[in-house]
Amino acid sequence: MVAYSGGVDSAYAAALCRDLGFQVETVTMSLFADAKETAEFAERTALAAGYIHHTLDLSAEFREEIMHHTWRQYSAGLTPNPCAVCNIKFKFGRLKEFAESQGCKALITGHYARIIQNGSGEIELRKGVCEEKDQSYFLFGVPNEALAFCRTPLGILQKTEVRSGAAEKQLEAAKSKESQDVCFGGDSMPETLSAMFPEPPETGNFLSDEGKILGQHKGIQFYTIGQRKGTGIALGCPAYITTINGNSRDITISTDSAKLLRTELTAIDCNFQTALPNEFPAEIRIRYRSRAVTGTVIRQCDNSCKVIFSEPVRAAAPGQAAVFYSGDQVLGGGWIAPFV
Repeated sequence: MVAYSGGVDSAYAAALCRDLGFQVETVTMSLFADAKETAEFAERTALAAGYIHHTLDLSAEFREEIMHHTWRQYSAGLTPNPCAVCNIKFKFGRLKEFAESQGCKALITGHYARIIQNGSGEIELRKGVCEEKDQSYFLFGVPNEALAFCRTPLGILQKTEVRSGAAEKQLEAAKSKESQDVCFGGDSMPETLSAMFPEPPETGNFLSDEGKILGQHKGIQFYTIGQRKGTGIALGCPAYITTINGNSRDITISTDSAKLLRTELTAIDCNFQTALPNEFPAEIRIRYRSRAVTGTVIRQCDNSCKVIFSEPVRAAAPGQAAVFYSGDQVLGGGWIAPFV
């Protein structure tokens, strides 16, 4: 079963499986009420390629479990990561369950990450070979037993190889635009979600480091740690959002960029991809495009971890994922907890 959007990645993954002699079925998740055209394109191209095709209408579940959940996190002063949650619940959750129900032997996805079996028979999650497109960060929370059922054939390829391969196979999707991580559309996820869930945001104060009221903000949903522009507050030099208080609704702004630096944090609801001691070294990424920083991860009894960095990290945002690596292997990760 191939998770199939009709884009170049899923179309090429399906074609690779077909050309290797596998019986291929495709499944498209319809995640939006107005996504009829996208679903129809996926179905048309899948049937034209000779695949048995399925469409799952998951729009109601997606709206509540991903979109509304994301909006509630913003409303609590967090900076959520809906792509990582979607992978856990939908791409490697609902689709895996559907593939199993159809008697399929594996679920194929177009992710740029590698799922391998090591010499001991254990499943490992590793970075994709294409550094620019590597999506392993977003898969840290997928249960290891779910990964064991899945295959990611694009993980060993460069994006240019996928494009050229799709062209050689004369796939209609070969010239399609990128579709990764654009589910919410628009330039601002909070603005998009505020139109979907018109719950009046609670306004609050912009505060200085000393607690002086600098002005009013339009709701903590629209701001994130490290943000410099868009506050409407002029302090004569660059100023950054350093804290967002989900209880008081206050946002602190500082001209001292050093206040964005942290040497440790707590990650909650952790998931581990391999057996690990209670304390272990790792390279830690605190956002998708951030540089990994070495540090020590100390596991706690409540499925949280204390993460101590070897050098300060900038603008760690509660709600984002802290993902632990050893070289190109994903060890696990968790969600950055609010700072006390």
